[in-house]
Amino acid sequence: MLAGSLAAACQVRVVDFLKDRGLDVNAAGPLLVQADPARHRVVLVNTITASISLIDTAAGQVRNIATGTRVPQFLKGEALAVNAGNGHIYVIADHAVVAVFPETGKVFSIPTGDQSESLAVDEGSATLFLA
Repeated sequence: MLAGSLAAACQVRVVDFLKDRGLDVNAAGPLLVQADPARHRVVLVNTITASISLIDTAAGQVRNIATGTRVPQFLKGEALAVNAGNGHIYVIADHAVVAVFPETGKVFSIPTGDQSESLAVDEGSATLFLA
């Protein structure tokens, strides 16, 4: 009976932070994070919402970009790379690599056939290496 009376006394209130901030994609399930100091931002990969959050540390703003594909939850930090030269973001997805070009908001999913677990980018040639 005690649990029932406690539940009756509780109130649940929904707070929608998206609308107040002008966000169109909820960034849930943060999994991977990497700093991009050249652009004063932090890149956060969200697995539940299949999105990437770009946190502008200078302006204190967040921009979410939908990737269209989820990142497997077993992946580690090696599954995310930011090209320091041009700011392009690469992340391993389910049997694919997702390339995100933040300046235009364009996202490309490139099928890989096999499931990769780590990647690296050569900043000079923009060549992507998968393992």
